[in-house]
Amino acid sequence: MGKEPQGGRIHVRHEPQTGFTCVVYPPGKLGVDDVEDFFAKLEQYYAPGEPRFLLCDVRESAGFTAEARQAMARRRGYQTTYSANFGGSFAVRAFGSLLIKAFALTHREVIITLEADEASARAWLNDKRRTHLANTRSE
Repeated sequence: MGKEPQGGRIHVRHEPQTGFTCVVYPPGKLGVDDVEDFFAKLEQYYAPGEPRFLLCDVRESAGFTAEARQAMARRRGYQTTYSANFGGSFAVRAFGSLLIKAFALTHREVIITLEADEASARAWLNDKRRTHLANTRSE
C-alpha cells in the first residue's frame, strides 16, 4: 500500500508476493512509543478493515511493558489479524502463551501463534490465509 516507513526500533517490511508483513522486534522490552510506531507502520500496508497477516521475529524481544500492552489493546482496530510469532526466549514464549489465551477471550479478531521457527510460522500463516480467503469467498 505504501513504501516502507523508516525509523523506529521495530523493523517492518511487506512481502507483496506472500501478502505477509514481516516484523522484527528489537532487543529489550517494547514500550508505548514502539507500539505507536508499529501501528503507524502497519497502516502503510493495510486499509482499515483489511485482514493483516503478520510474521513476527521475536528472537531478540523481551516482551512488552504493561503500558505497551494497554496501548496495543486500545489500538487493536477490530481488524482480523493473524500473527505468527517465532523465536524468543523461554520467558517470552511462556508469557506469550498466557497473552495469547487472554487475547483469545477479549480480542476475537486477533489470532496469534508462537512457533519454533520461521518456516513453521510461515506454514501456519499460509494456512490461515488460505482459510480466511476461502471463508471470505463463501460469504
